Amino acid sequence: MAEQIIGPSWTSYEQTVQHILQLEDMITVLSPQDRPLIGGIGGDSVPLLPSKPVLNRVFSWQEEEEPQPYGTVAEAIDISETAWDVADGTAANWRVGDFIRCEDEVVQVTAIDTSGDPDVLTVVRASAGTSAATHATGSALQGLGTVLPEGQLGGASYLGRDLVENYTQIFSGTVEVTETEQIIPKYGVPSELAKQTALQLKRIHLEMENSAVTGIKRQDSATRRRMSGGFKSFVTTAANVDSSSTFATLGTVEALMAVIHGNGGETDGMVFMSNEANFAALNNLTDTGRVRVTEVGDSRRGRSQARILMTEYGDVTLARNRRLLSTDGLLYSPQRFNKRDMRPLVMFPLAKTADTVKYGIVGECGWQVKAADQAARFSALDATDTFPTSGLV
Repeated sequence: MAEQIIGPSWTSYEQTVQHILQLEDMITVLSPQDRPLIGGIGGDSVPLLPSKPVLNRVFSWQEEEEPQPYGTVAEAIDISETAWDVADGTAANWRVGDFIRCEDEVVQVTAIDTSGDPDVLTVVRASAGTSAATHATGSALQGLGTVLPEGQLGGASYLGRDLVENYTQIFSGTVEVTETEQIIPKYGVPSELAKQTALQLKRIHLEMENSAVTGIKRQDSATRRRMSGGFKSFVTTAANVDSSSTFATLGTVEALMAVIHGNGGETDGMVFMSNEANFAALNNLTDTGRVRVTEVGDSRRGRSQARILMTEYGDVTLARNRRLLSTDGLLYSPQRFNKRDMRPLVMFPLAKTADTVKYGIVGECGWQVKAADQAARFSALDATDTFPTSGLV
């Protein structure tokens, strides 16, 4: 039946059926899909999470600490005490026969006990012509080496290797499209199958990003379901987690870098990643602790986005990630935080049901956080808090 125009009179422009619909071919995607860890930031698309292959559902790596002739006493030492408590796991930094300086006193190690917590060093007091003295908890210990007669050697010093492991996790999804949907032409969608595949892949990548940061290492013994532990599962030591600062500033970031540096970490070239709202203090114009590069013709001259944080411990690349929780900030070295791929994401056809075609997408990977004490994070950032007046420079 022909279209009928209701009313006493009508004009040709009131017809609708034969009019060309003024619809743009471009479809506006309302949900942000940025994936900096997996897909990179900006036009270079360089991922902020390097990838390496792995061959098993459980993958491991070894971490070794080199014995260092440094430490602190874990108790107050009186003037006659010969059994000195030192922090658990640090007594192996010394050897029987070593001389240690604590403030103005030198002592000689005669026995080492690592069986308890804390470790215990048995020492001879007031060696090398020094006088015995009291020492407060936390007093520094500095190794002076062995002082032996000619022809003798110092004892062995050995720290065992730690075996750290994580699981791979299966990431998957299904794409389902009827043959009719494939045939019907649509604005901005040359292929409904390709469109739905792209959306499913983006969703899986976002799930990977979440897992890389907040995943919890777990395997169900009955169903064999595996979840890969993420960055926050490995970086848990209190000294490496700033749970009090509400702003990321030059001062608070540098304080975490000092902890990493003290643990033997390489701090130059690290990445600091957080939600955009948490960069307010780092973008502050009064922050003279970093260098801004702004072209004269730039319309934003004098108000540019911070890209690099220059600290005493090296330069830090700043990376925004709107998907991170507003409380979180990650500080890591790209060489130590990696994506371990067991099988890349692939798409394959499933059994066809009636007039519907189905495809599966599946991949498997896990996350490696090497030397967790050489990474750090914020856990209580709050951009709504009162803007800081210190620590900016």
